[in-house]
Amino acid sequence: MPFITEEIWQSLPHDGESIMIADYPAYTDSLAFAEEEKKMEAVIATIRAIRVRRNEMNVPPSRRAMLYIVSDADDIFNTSVTAHFEKLAYASGVSYGKGYEGDDAVQIVTEKAPVYIPLADMIDFEKELARLKNEKTKTEGEITRLEKKLSNEGFVAKAPAAVVEGEKAKLAAYRETLVKINEAIEKIK
Repeated sequence: MPFITEEIWQSLPHDGESIMIADYPAYTDSLAFAEEEKKMEAVIATIRAIRVRRNEMNVPPSRRAMLYIVSDADDIFNTSVTAHFEKLAYASGVSYGKGYEGDDAVQIVTEKAPVYIPLADMIDFEKELARLKNEKTKTEGEITRLEKKLSNEGFVAKAPAAVVEGEKAKLAAYRETLVKINEAIEKIK
């Protein structure tokens, strides 16, 4: 690596014979950009939040979506950061404004700006509906299995109380999951 570093240094404008014997750069306040750092941190936090939400919704990076960033901070969120959102947040485009009119969008709230992503851009509704129906079938099967198990007096009488309570907790969790799945299916229809 030192040979590569030296070669690069020699091709740049510089003072001195070799980087190997040059003085280490001294700190200067003129190279500290505190305000720009805060702005970039806001952009990074927004990109991170978008990526987390996309991951939670199982949206692959190959599926690009339009972003609508609502903010009064025009000095932070403007066309100068669009390339960052397109590359790192998998955006097909970015719109900056003071409000968002749509009602079928995922909202991602960050410290500096809420971001809206239309559901149609993120989800293939037919595939998602098929996935939810499959998940519903599996969940209903687990509920039926647990109900049969808990209605079996032999199991309830012989099994330790902790095991029976654990099975009841599983049944309650599956029922809650089924309610959420049904809600998700209704939202898609």
